Amino acid sequence: MMLRALLLLALQGPLALSAIASGAAAAPCGAAPTGTLASSPAPRADERGQRVTESRMAALPVNPAETLLVGDSIFDFWRSAAADLGQPVTNFGVGGDRTENVLDRIDRADFPRDAFRRVVLLIGTNNLGRDDACAILGGIAAIVERLHRRLPRAEVVVVSILPRGPGLRRRLEDIEAVNQTLVRDQAAMRIRFVDAFTPFVQACAGQEKCGLLPDRLHPGPDGYRLLGASIAAALDGR
Repeated sequence: MMLRALLLLALQGPLALSAIASGAAAAPCGAAPTGTLASSPAPRADERGQRVTESRMAALPVNPAETLLVGDSIFDFWRSAAADLGQPVTNFGVGGDRTENVLDRIDRADFPRDAFRRVVLLIGTNNLGRDDACAILGGIAAIVERLHRRLPRAEVVVVSILPRGPGLRRRLEDIEAVNQTLVRDQAAMRIRFVDAFTPFVQACAGQEKCGLLPDRLHPGPDGYRLLGASIAAALDGR
């Protein structure tokens, strides 16, 4: 019942119900920045990141599902994604990825022809602190453009950056600027935006450490159920 109530609130207006929102306006970035680290394809420099990336790349053509998950550790660690979303998925998430690493991976990927009906993207939290909101938006826009080019028949779904840190306040201004701009520009970007930020904020209001995000970044089992329900509800309402 709590999940349903939170989702009904969230669907009334993306990001409008954040209990801790600062009211920051969407970042006035203008045209998506180019040439930044966030929007320039780059492979992972660390051994573990390279190993996981190559493993995901090798598994990509094997029995692909209609829904492709693309992102960082929040997707990489989502072992219950198929159950939480109620549909088979191919998980293309790699822990630790920033936008530039996803760009590199998409450029090199051997995508099965016409395999994916939908791509769900969640990326950007690892760019926080190094990149400002406009640079992160430029990276996300570059990924979306690549996905439209590489998978022209697939719907591209972009999930909001989730809240993080003590009291879910860390880098809040940048997170809200990115999310609010994606809400505003989703038609121009040819994406469907999913607000998963608001349900987490509502459920965790007033808590310095929330059980839905036990390490203050990654969802726990209940958090993943909420994330899956947020995505599924938005897709069901199209």
